[in-house]
Amino acid sequence: MAIAFDNAASTSSAANVASLTTAAWTIAGADRILMGGIMSGAGTPVDPASMKWGGSTGTALSKRGATVNIASNVKVSQYSLVAPTAESNTLYGDWASN
Repeated sequence: MAIAFDNAASTSSAANVASLTTAAWTIAGADRILMGGIMSGAGTPVDPASMKWGGSTGTALSKRGATVNIASNVKVSQYSLVAPTAESNTLYGDWASN
């Protein structure tokens, strides 16, 4: 079976925030994997605390590897969720302190 791209969403903020949520978007099809990325770059960024499919109380994604530091003011993390429910929902990321 070939890998097929289904959908994408993004959001951003120019200010220090405790969390970010995308607009609702739909994932569908068989053999799904949800990939999410989160980047911090304001002042002295901290590692993200979590990423969830379905808002702040949704299903947690697993962190993929370590957070990557780029220079002294950017951190990038990648998350995934195997076999998420096919539905329309939001992707939520948060920081414990920011």
